[in-house]
Amino acid sequence: MLTKEDLEGVLDQYVQSFVPAMQRWKYHLILAKGGMDYAHLSEQSMLGHVVNGIFSLARLLRFVLEKKRPIYALNEQTLRKAFALYTIHDTHKLGGFEQMGGSEFSIPLERLLEEYDKLGLNQFADVDAHLMRAANVSKRSQYQGDIMLGEEKGSLLWLLVRLADTMASMVDTRETGTLEGYLTTCS
Repeated sequence: MLTKEDLEGVLDQYVQSFVPAMQRWKYHLILAKGGMDYAHLSEQSMLGHVVNGIFSLARLLRFVLEKKRPIYALNEQTLRKAFALYTIHDTHKLGGFEQMGGSEFSIPLERLLEEYDKLGLNQFADVDAHLMRAANVSKRSQYQGDIMLGEEKGSLLWLLVRLADTMASMVDTRETGTLEGYLTTCS
C-alpha cells in the first residue's frame, strides 16, 4: 500500500530526473494543447502539460492518503508506472513515426519504447509497451485493446493516467465533468 513517504520519494525522484530529461529533449518547445490542432484549448507545452498532470495526480493522492482512504492496488511500483506512463501519454503529438492506421493513437510500439528509453523512464519503472499505447487513448476510444494485450492488469494505471491528463487539461475549477466521471469509477 502506498504511503505518503513513498509518494514524496517517487515525486522527488521524478522531478530530479525527468523534468531535466524533458527539457533536454525540448518538451518545452512542443505544444501539447492549443495551437492549430487544439485551438479550443489554451496553449500548454508538453513539459508544462506533463508537469501539471504529475503534480495534480500527486496532490490528489496526497489528499486521499491524508484522509486515510487507501487504494489497495496502489503501491510505490504502481505509482512509478503511472508517472512514467503519463509522461509519454502524448507521444503521438511528438511525431517521428508513421501511423499504423487512421487514428492519431495508432502509434507503433517501437516509437513508444524509443521515447520511454530516451527520457530514461526505463530506469524508473518497467512498463509493457502495450500499456504505453493504452495510456495514450481515452476510454471512449475504439483503440483501447492494448490494455488487454499488456503483460499486467492496467486498469488502475490507465485510470491514474486519465486523472492526471484531465487535471492537467483543466483551465477552470468548474471543469469537473470528466474528472468526476473518472473519480466515480474509483469508488
